[in-house]
Amino acid sequence: MAAEEILLQGGGVPGGVPGSDGVSGGGSVPGGDGAFDADGVLFLYVNRPTVVLGCNQAWQREVQLDFCRQNGIAVARRISGGGAVYQDEGTLNFCFAGPRRSDSFGPAFLQPVVTTLHEMGFAVTVGPRKDLWLNVRKVSGTAAHFSRERALQHGTLLFDTRLDYLHASLTAAHSLLSADSVLAPADGVASVSGEVSVGSEASVNGEVSVGSEVSVGNSAPAGGEASVGSPAPVSGEVLVGGEASVGSSALVGSEALVNGVALTGVTSVPSPVMNLRESRPESFGGMNEFLNTFAQTIGGLLEAAPTAFSPEQLADICRLQQTKYSSPDWTFRK
Repeated sequence: MAAEEILLQGGGVPGGVPGSDGVSGGGSVPGGDGAFDADGVLFLYVNRPTVVLGCNQAWQREVQLDFCRQNGIAVARRISGGGAVYQDEGTLNFCFAGPRRSDSFGPAFLQPVVTTLHEMGFAVTVGPRKDLWLNVRKVSGTAAHFSRERALQHGTLLFDTRLDYLHASLTAAHSLLSADSVLAPADGVASVSGEVSVGSEASVNGEVSVGSEVSVGNSAPAGGEASVGSPAPVSGEVLVGGEASVGSSALVGSEALVNGVALTGVTSVPSPVMNLRESRPESFGGMNEFLNTFAQTIGGLLEAAPTAFSPEQLADICRLQQTKYSSPDWTFRK
């Protein structure tokens, strides 16, 4: 389970229709009314040190596994798209889960996050890939998983993350300290453990998984059921991953050869990152104060009330974790 977590009821997928570019000059998302569906939730959580892979990534070219083992960093895989993430007790994760809406593929869900951070004194702007930037460095990225009726949209906020561990645990960090995620460029179609990535989206039994780099528009198919990753959907595209070679590997077209094995799927490319705390070092005593202030601010903005998972929900989450998301066959598939 997450080290710290806050669950707000009455949240879900923010309303409003974004503008044509999805970003205003001030970095907010225009056109959103901030409304939340009554049966939706906003989940805020903090995890122990973990590298989290996107659903269609080859771990062999994303993770510095020896470093992770030597430093007690877990490795996991989520159901949403995008690239590899390092997160720890200095990273705040946010997750909106609720009904799928006509604007679910746009950046409108970021509006309350942007407004909250502005009220907390962080002048973030929204990037073209539904990510957040501060002082020309990335502080947040997002990913999503959609079914016919439900939407799961989540992201990370770097507050006081160990950037040295971020740099060392993920492959592309040897070029820069963070990454967006894009499909390998040559053929645009990759088959990964029965999942098919077409263009920039993954369609699995009618479900769609995307990362922060994807602009899907209305082209995404629908169907299936949304499910939540490990105990909490582990998130984020403030990432490090890589098109860099892994060991003796080399990129060939849209594939990487690792020990003679061709790997396909989503790769990660670097972007410069920073911690939010760097811009206001004296404003927050630590991660708990940042988490609680963020929760109170966004909860008031959305008129969302604190709630908790029921014992039955917790049992279902733990069962899903044990039967699927803790399995090496899930995490270390190609």
